[in-house]
Amino acid sequence: MEPLAEENKKLKEAMNLSEKNIQRAQRERDLAESNARDLEYQKGVLSVQLATVKEQLQSKSEQLITVSTQLKDASKQLEKLQKVSEEKREQDAELGQLCQSLEQLREEKAKETKRANKRTEELDDYHRRVKAQFDVLEQDARTQRNKFDAVVARIKPVLDCVDPETAPLFDGSRQGSDTIIQRCKAAWENFKIFNRDAIMTIATHVLMVARSHYPTIDVQSIGGGFAEGLSDAKT
Repeated sequence: MEPLAEENKKLKEAMNLSEKNIQRAQRERDLAESNARDLEYQKGVLSVQLATVKEQLQSKSEQLITVSTQLKDASKQLEKLQKVSEEKREQDAELGQLCQSLEQLREEKAKETKRANKRTEELDDYHRRVKAQFDVLEQDARTQRNKFDAVVARIKPVLDCVDPETAPLFDGSRQGSDTIIQRCKAAWENFKIFNRDAIMTIATHVLMVARSHYPTIDVQSIGGGFAEGLSDAKT
């Protein structure tokens, strides 16, 4: 019985270790899937932001076209005003103010263009960093899945050996994590039942053999434990 107890203990430890590994792999897989969903959401938000910036740039471009047209018209007006005599000095002063306004518009155009270029560069950099993070997480998810498949590949022969009645027929498809976990739990429960039945069978057999040699033996007194004055250590 001692070799059987040792084998049972080793098998129990192996089952416990396998169950812990499977649970840890499942948690890591769930975490990787959650991170992948978060990255997909961030990717969608970034796409919306890029579209908004694109629309803003397009609007600024239309405004710049309008300003350019205004500048051309103003230049034509300046050419006409240069031909006017000194009697129109007041109009020259107004044209000077118009030129100042146009210069301010040019400066604002340059600033807006610079800010738009900077924003575009920042968005491109952010997109590259997010994509790199997504690639890393995707690789981690594949690694965790491969580890889980390796654990399943090692534990499945043990399950088929310990609990062959619940072993599914081979059809070439990969079993899910929930199926493997349920099989581990069922195999452990069946193994405990098998141990209890084996102990009862062995004990009954020993008592029957003892009674066959000693018909007058009191089986009930044996069930009560050691004889009076004796203990497990003394025996």
